[in-house]
Amino acid sequence: EYSIDAKEWTTLVLVPDASAGYQRTIKAFEVTLSTFSTASVGWIDQSQVGLAVASAGNKKGVGVANSSFALDCCRLGFLVNSVFLAAPSLSAIEEGTVLRCETDKCKFFVNDQLVAALLDRDAAADVLSYSDNLPRLALPVPCITIKGKCRFSLIELSY
Repeated sequence: EYSIDAKEWTTLVLVPDASAGYQRTIKAFEVTLSTFSTASVGWIDQSQVGLAVASAGNKKGVGVANSSFALDCCRLGFLVNSVFLAAPSLSAIEEGTVLRCETDKCKFFVNDQLVAALLDRDAAADVLSYSDNLPRLALPVPCITIKGKCRFSLIELSY
């Protein structure tokens, strides 16, 4: 089990180990939030991981760095390459909230409720859906930018 306890604004990227000669990709993951003052959870293209390092000096992280998008837990919307998209169906995200991110149609769930399907033109009306500005990620990897505590409660790999 992976957990984060970041006293300062920090970014964690979960990259599969390819040293075995093949690479299984992460197709979905869940994060359970504990206490936090800021948190963004989403995906970044593996080629851009070095650019997503968040620090007090550069303020980049998932959703702000190029080729990334994320659920912004404090502003209740999504960051796509630094552009904010409000998600009207989102309500307060607090301690104990479970966030699930799937690569299939770029789906985001909050406590098992679908709140966004960023690559689905046919999503329900109350779901934030298709964005022309969404970057196409060749190899998406989970990325979290947080000041606070959370843990990965589930990681699903492709076969």
